[in-house]
Amino acid sequence: MELIRQLQNAGALWAINTGRSVDLLESGLADFSFPFDRISFSRPSVMFFARTRSGDTWEPFGDWNERCARDHAELFSSADSVLAEVVDFVTRETKRA
Repeated sequence: MELIRQLQNAGALWAINTGRSVDLLESGLADFSFPFDRISFSRPSVMFFARTRSGDTWEPFGDWNERCARDHAELFSSADSVLAEVVDFVTRETKRA
């Protein structure tokens, strides 16, 4: 932990990539005072957040989250018919337990 803090003092950023929520991540790492500067989430698209200047909360990092959500919505919309075919195939071809 001390080495991470030294690297941060020298200008390095420490990021965590997780599928957890911000609240769960913060509560899990608070006990250890883990010094991270950025977080990204994959739920269902990759979202990035950075600490606010006060360090108390998190805010979206640039316009990435907005662009990513828009692009994923377009992708899923354009793939609706293919996904419907996959669901139909799986439903017909697999046994239910």
